[in-house]
Amino acid sequence: MSSRSDPGQPMASATDPSGRLALDLTECDREPIHIPGAIQPHGYLFVVSETDLRIASVSANVEDLLRQPPASLLNVPIAHYLTAASAARLTHALHGGDPAAINPIRLDVVTPDGERAFNGILHRHDSIVILELEPRDESRYTNEFFRSVRVAIRRLQTAADLPTACWIAASEVRRITGFDRIKVYQFAADWSGQVIAEDRDSGIPSLLDFHFPSSDIPAQSRALYTINPVRIIPDIGYRPSPLVPDINPRLGGPIDLSFSVLRSVSPTHLEYMVNMGMHAAMSISIVRDNRLWGMISCHNLTPRFVSYEVRQACELIAQVLTWQIGVLEEAEIVRHSVRMRAIQNRLLHELGDEQGLTAGLSRVSEEMLALMGASGFALCSFDGVAAFGRTPSDDEIQALASWLSHRESRGIFQTQQLSASFPEAEVYSDIASGLLAVPLGRASTTLMLWFRPEVAQTVTWGGDPHKPVQIGPRGRRLQTRASFEAWREEVRDRSRPWRSHEIVAAEEIRDLVVDVILGRALEHHHHHH
Repeated sequence: MSSRSDPGQPMASATDPSGRLALDLTECDREPIHIPGAIQPHGYLFVVSETDLRIASVSANVEDLLRQPPASLLNVPIAHYLTAASAARLTHALHGGDPAAINPIRLDVVTPDGERAFNGILHRHDSIVILELEPRDESRYTNEFFRSVRVAIRRLQTAADLPTACWIAASEVRRITGFDRIKVYQFAADWSGQVIAEDRDSGIPSLLDFHFPSSDIPAQSRALYTINPVRIIPDIGYRPSPLVPDINPRLGGPIDLSFSVLRSVSPTHLEYMVNMGMHAAMSISIVRDNRLWGMISCHNLTPRFVSYEVRQACELIAQVLTWQIGVLEEAEIVRHSVRMRAIQNRLLHELGDEQGLTAGLSRVSEEMLALMGASGFALCSFDGVAAFGRTPSDDEIQALASWLSHRESRGIFQTQQLSASFPEAEVYSDIASGLLAVPLGRASTTLMLWFRPEVAQTVTWGGDPHKPVQIGPRGRRLQTRASFEAWREEVRDRSRPWRSHEIVAAEEIRDLVVDVILGRALEHHHHHH
C-alpha cells in the first residue's frame, strides 16, 4: 500500500488544541485511496483509449460476465462486446462535450448467455476514458419517482431553520433509497463532525447529536468527497476486483479512480463500518463554496445497491439542501442587521446627551449583549474600566487590556479560547473563554471588549476521540474505535466562535462611538475659541 504513497505529503503536524499530539493522521491520511488498483465487484470497469475505444485495462471480474480471461480483452475495441445500437450511443456520448453530463447511458453487453442491459457511466480523467457498467434498474424511471423527488425539493424549500432542513433532507433521502438510517452531519472548523439530523428505522440506535473526531474522515477522503460527491458501498463484505493491468496507458503509473463510481474502499473505512454493524453505505457530500460543509450518510443493516438514477436524485436533494442552508444563513444575517440598526439608533440617541459615553452605553447594554451573543462587555480606557454583564474583575480586565496593547497587530482580536493565547485567563474561562477586542482607533488606547462564556455543554463523542491510534495487526495505522459507546467529554475553556457578521456589528458599534467622541471633541474645541 505505502509504496504508492506520495513522499511529498506532509506528515501529521501540529498538536490538537488540548496539546495532545495529533497522531491519528499519520498512516490513514497518506493511504493512497484514489489509486486502489481495484473496484467493488457489483459492476465492471473498462479503461478505453479516446481514439479507437480499444480496451487498455479492465476489472478482473469481467470474466464472470464475458467468460474469457481479462487479458484476452486487452487491445480489443470495446464495440466488439456491445450491441450495434449501444456502441453507437457510446461513440456519440464521447464525441459530445463532457460525457459525464449525460450519464447514465444504456449499454447492452453481448455475453455468451445473451444480451444484458447495464447503466454505462463515463468520465474522462488523466487523458483516458473510464467506462463503468452498473446494474440497471428500469423500474425507477417512472413519473412516480420524479414526482417523489419534486415533493422532496418542495418540502426542503419550506424549512424555516437548519435542523428542520437537514431532517427533511434525511427523511426524503431515506424515502427514496430505502436505507435503514440516514444521518446528516456538519463539519466544525477543525473537521470534527456532529450529527445534526437523522431519520432511521426504529430498531437502529440513534446517533443524533453525536460528535465524531476529525480522524473519522481523514483529509484525503474529504478531498475526494469534495470533488466526487456521491459514494456507494453496496456490500461491505465484497472482495475487491483488481484492474488488469493497473497502468494508465497514456501516463504510466497506477490508474487514478478519484471520479470512479466503483472505486474500491480503504480497508480502514470498511473496518469502521463493520464496527458499526452496518453492511451497506452511501454518502452524499454537502459542498458549499467548494468546501465540504457536511455529509448525508446512509447505512443499511443488510447489503443494498441503489441505481445511478436514485443517487442522482439524492445528489439533487443535497444541492437543494445546500441552497437552503445559504438562504437560511442570509435570512439570519439580515435579521441581525435589522436589530443592529435599531440599536445604533438608540445608541446615537442615548449618546446625544451630555452624560458621557459610559452612561450612554450602559443604557443600551442589554440589547448590545443580546445582539452580539455576548454575556459581558467592557470599555477600557485611561479613565478605568466600565463593565456590564458577566465579566472578569476590573483588575483582570486591565491586565488583559495591557496584554492586548502589547500585541504586534493593533487591529481587532478575536478568539473562542482566550486561555490558549493568554494563560492568565484560565481562572475566568467560565465567563470569558470567548473574547472579541475592538480598539477604538489605531492610536487609541481605549478598547471595547466583548466576552463569551465557555460552552460547557457535554459533548457526546462516538467513541473516545483521544485514543484513535493503536498498534494493530496492520502495523501502526488508525485502528477505528472498536465500540461506539457514547463517550463523554466536557468541552472546556472554549466559547462559541465569533461569526463574521457579529464582528462586523462590533466594528459598526465602534465606528458609531468614535464618531460621537470626535463630535464631542470638536464641539468642545469650538466652545473654547
